[in-house]
Amino acid sequence: MHYDRRVSSALPERVEIGDLALEIAKRGDDIVVHWHGKSNQRNPRQHLHGFFHSLVGATLPQRVVEFHFEDIDHFNSATILAIVELARDLDRCGGIFRCVYDAGQRWQKLTFEALGRLDVPIAVIGRAVTSPGAR
Repeated sequence: MHYDRRVSSALPERVEIGDLALEIAKRGDDIVVHWHGKSNQRNPRQHLHGFFHSLVGATLPQRVVEFHFEDIDHFNSATILAIVELARDLDRCGGIFRCVYDAGQRWQKLTFEALGRLDVPIAVIGRAVTSPGAR
C-alpha cells in the first residue's frame, strides 16, 4: 500500500495533544490516521474536536477513514466516546470508518470487541501485532 504523507490542505500531517500523537496520511482518496502514545486527557473531545471536524470535512462519500491503534499505549473511555461521535458524523456524510487494533494486546481486544457490538457505524479490525500477554 502506498501512503501519501502530503494530506489535503484541510488536514495536518501530525497532531500532538499532550502524550498523544496522530500521524495523518492519504491512501488514494482515503485517509489513514495512526495513533501513538497515550490519550489520557480528561476531555479529549475538546482537544480532538477541531481535527475530527476537519477530518469529516475532508472525507468524500464512500471513502474510508481508517484509524490505526496498534501503536497506542492507552486511551481512556472519554476518548472512545469522541471516536463514537466521529463515527456517527462520518456516517452522516457518507464516509466509511474503520478502526484497526492490535488483537495481541488484551486491553485493545476487549475494548474494540465491545465497540464492535455497539450500534455504531464502525468496522472493527483486529490484527495480532503483539503476542498475547506481551503487554
